[in-house]
Amino acid sequence: MGAEVKLSGTKELRAALEAAGTLATMSLASAMTTEMMAVVRRATGYVPVNTGTLRSSGTVLPPEIKGSTITVTCGFGGAAAGYAIFVHEGRRAGAKPPPVAVIKQWLHDKGLDEGLAYPIARAIGQRGLPKSGKPSKFLERAFLERRPGMETRLAEGLTAAFQRLNRKA
Repeated sequence: MGAEVKLSGTKELRAALEAAGTLATMSLASAMTTEMMAVVRRATGYVPVNTGTLRSSGTVLPPEIKGSTITVTCGFGGAAAGYAIFVHEGRRAGAKPPPVAVIKQWLHDKGLDEGLAYPIARAIGQRGLPKSGKPSKFLERAFLERRPGMETRLAEGLTAAFQRLNRKA
């Protein structure tokens, strides 16, 4: 899932941020990282649980700064990367069945007969996943819930950084 938030403001605000240079960039990157950590915390509660591997895989990477662009990447996967996208996005009916090895591992983890892996994979391919027909969209849901007020929280992060700087000066 990708999302983009653009901050814009008055000419004076832009000028102040440019004048602050590296401090403004680093402060905004820090505020963005904090915001994405909150998104991942919220999303964690929405992740469906089988073994807990996917739920525990939430991560926020360090910010990447290239010119005036700051990117903070967050997501779920890790050891669950092979199926994370299917849990998030679902699987439409008639799609290619999931790998039998993944279903075997799931059955093994549940203490069930691994011989059922092929029929289960075939059924998922035919019927789709989940049964409700609606994907979980756990990360997207969390981001959209946090989206209102995001600009304000980011601006507050910048303000707090400048206040700390003024106290030190």
